[in-house]
Amino acid sequence: MKTTTIALFLLFSFSLKSFAQSQPLLTPKELESGNYQTLTAYLMPTDEAYPEIEDNPMYPGGEAGLMQDLGKNIKYPKKARKQGITGQVVLTFVIEKDGSIGPVEIKKSVHPDIDAVAVNAVKQLKRFYPAKAGGVPLRVRYTLPLRFALE
Repeated sequence: MKTTTIALFLLFSFSLKSFAQSQPLLTPKELESGNYQTLTAYLMPTDEAYPEIEDNPMYPGGEAGLMQDLGKNIKYPKKARKQGITGQVVLTFVIEKDGSIGPVEIKKSVHPDIDAVAVNAVKQLKRFYPAKAGGVPLRVRYTLPLRFALE
């Protein structure tokens, strides 16, 4: 019987033009132990252009808290597991000035069932601490790749 592994990648990249390379999948033991590499996400301002974001958005509990909450919210769809469907869903959303999550969009789809699970998991997240420039909260676009894999 196959065991399910869901790897979440979330690496904060503060350069608008840089993109992180794919990270290796994380095992459930690595997720539980906290022995994981930095995850992947890209921040992009969606409001006015600021010379520098002083405080980037942060999830309560940091990267570990974000991974933990996503891990709790994601259940591999039975149909996709049975069919052996794997891949990386890429989601994008705006972290609003109050830290809430705006509409979630799918930039790269894997399968309708997997996509729905990924979107739902993000919608269930707590509010972020918003990004700030000049002490003023601002909106930022957040891109989150979520890798679904079976072992």
